[in-house]
Amino acid sequence: MKTRRQNYLLFKNLQRLNLLFVFGILFFFQNEFSAQNSKLPTLENMPKSTKKCYLLGLEAYKSNDFFLALKYFEAVEAKGFRSQEERFLFIQILEKVGYYEKAVEQCEILEKDKFKNPLLNYFMALNLMRLVRTSQALDYIKFFLKSKEVRSEYPKETKHLQELKKYLESENAKNDTIIASVYNISENINTPATEFAPVILQDGLLFGSQGIDGIQFYNAKYASKADIPTTRKLYFSKGEKMNLSKPKAFPIEIIGYEISSICFDLSQRIAFLSACKYNQKLQKYTCELFISRKNDKVKDSVFWTTPIPIESLNLPESSNTHVTFGYDLLREKSMLYFASDRPGGRGGFDIWYSYYNPKNQQLGQAIHGGGKINTTLDDYAPFFHIPTNTLYFSTNGRGGFGGFDIFKSTLVNGAFQEVSLLGAEINSHQDDLFFVTDKNIEYGYLVSNRYSENSLINPHCCDDIFYWDKSKKDTVKKRNIEILLKDKNNNNISPVRYHLTEIDSNKNRIPIENKLVEDRIVLENLKQNATYEVDLFSKNFYRKKISIPKNNDSFKKMELTLDSINYNPIILPLVEFDFDSFSLTPIARQIIDSLVYPVLINNPSLIIELSAHTDSRGTDLYNETLSTKRAQSIKRYLIYSRDIDEKRLKAVGYGEFVPIAPNENEDGTDNLEGRQRNRRCEFRILRDEVDDF
Repeated sequence: MKTRRQNYLLFKNLQRLNLLFVFGILFFFQNEFSAQNSKLPTLENMPKSTKKCYLLGLEAYKSNDFFLALKYFEAVEAKGFRSQEERFLFIQILEKVGYYEKAVEQCEILEKDKFKNPLLNYFMALNLMRLVRTSQALDYIKFFLKSKEVRSEYPKETKHLQELKKYLESENAKNDTIIASVYNISENINTPATEFAPVILQDGLLFGSQGIDGIQFYNAKYASKADIPTTRKLYFSKGEKMNLSKPKAFPIEIIGYEISSICFDLSQRIAFLSACKYNQKLQKYTCELFISRKNDKVKDSVFWTTPIPIESLNLPESSNTHVTFGYDLLREKSMLYFASDRPGGRGGFDIWYSYYNPKNQQLGQAIHGGGKINTTLDDYAPFFHIPTNTLYFSTNGRGGFGGFDIFKSTLVNGAFQEVSLLGAEINSHQDDLFFVTDKNIEYGYLVSNRYSENSLINPHCCDDIFYWDKSKKDTVKKRNIEILLKDKNNNNISPVRYHLTEIDSNKNRIPIENKLVEDRIVLENLKQNATYEVDLFSKNFYRKKISIPKNNDSFKKMELTLDSINYNPIILPLVEFDFDSFSLTPIARQIIDSLVYPVLINNPSLIIELSAHTDSRGTDLYNETLSTKRAQSIKRYLIYSRDIDEKRLKAVGYGEFVPIAPNENEDGTDNLEGRQRNRRCEFRILRDEVDDF
């Protein structure tokens, strides 16, 4: 077996496929760009050929590696699309990775170019809905559904839009069913890779993770998916809510399988698991259900038996995943819910269940969860809340805030009731699933690929576990802010990147959004009782950080000015040295603190050159050596006294070779004023070292 592991390329963050339990491997194409690092390709190392970029992007798209496909198609966009069909595929990729605004912009371009494909209206409706532009989304849905020929040609999309229309016209589109604050929990729990399937236990949190043991790299040109060792395992962290200890491995493992979820029966002594592995015959990952039993009398420690497949539910060419344990009050029977793409469903993955007999620990046949909860697309991650007899689940087939959203339905007299959407804090414009709650529905956890600083390749790449708390009910009040950036000549600045951060009551900084926009910045759904910071930056401009305090304005417009970067040398007045000395005086330190240090602190991507100059007295070697030592003394002060990264500072001594005034008068006498001006220190921002964003 030859996988040819490398120390570069392909992290073993078996990235999300369209099947969320599956871990599609992000295969990089070694022959197309530098393999000296583990980053996605950039515009600098892309193939020069537009056709080559397109073909690589298409291959990544077909493999469900959407973030990789995005990089190649961004290169195609920069070079220029060769056809409307290429732009249309770009739209589909943007929708997959959650770049809805950009997708709408591209749809509008195709509309102006009179692109004929009816699915353009379908994708326009999806993206508008996820941007909460409800009336526009409904217009496109109605236009799509108006044509009998289109409905006949695209039955799957038709069923989906019918579901969306029903949702958008219902009260569910207007009312939240759970109001909560949501926080990304400790980095002890969340890694750069994927976390999933949280389970609240009596003394802590049980969850799955892919990254706690470290990230491995593979050469995708040679590595086989079937040969890559498994990485998804279960971990347990003691504590409650957000106060969780460093996780330890949970003593259940299925050799050769990636665990995707776990749940327990009412006694907490029987564990049901789903686990997946690559099926060489089917050329895809498939998942099976397993059962394990607890035995805590083995050597005074907790022991779980080796999980064995549940033969009554597993099918050779279908997947069964995402288990949760429930109870049917009408029949007084325990049930195991799970998601499956087995025959007999409505389309994609549906939620199924099986009655469980605790006496013989056997499960009956699989029963479809019904059309009340299942859609024609994918329905995932069920969680049954036994105290309220309510099923929570995620779907991308009902509308909502974007991607997979979390819904709920209560089981009454053996039948599920009307499905309702959870609130705007719990659901985001990205994918949200694996919702779990405590018995009183006061707090819990969910899994999402909403913004996270932990992700390796993209802020929305990899799932993290988030904590939600229902107690902060005043967060329902929202406000929107629009920011327009201008230069000193009152010209609009574009493009602009911004980082939005919430500052909570404990002064913790909670990342909310990191986005690049072409024109104005629109901050939506900000809490009225929360304080935010916004970092604003654009190429060739100094960064600006503003605070947005608590207030009750529902909408506010702001116009801000950014100062353009001065790339010319800036003289540091009064940074002088005693004769033949390179020691900084107290006044010199104050000048550095007031002129140089703030620029470095407020613009952490800038690199500067610190320079010192002399007049013409003394030899060339003496002057160059002395000026170098003086520049280095400023550099040392910034490093050791002000904690500036050494890599951001370059010290250069120019000696007498860059005068700004004559050292001598025309008659050969000393020009005292000129010599004084030439004995100076300067700093300048290095243009080629500026980080665009």
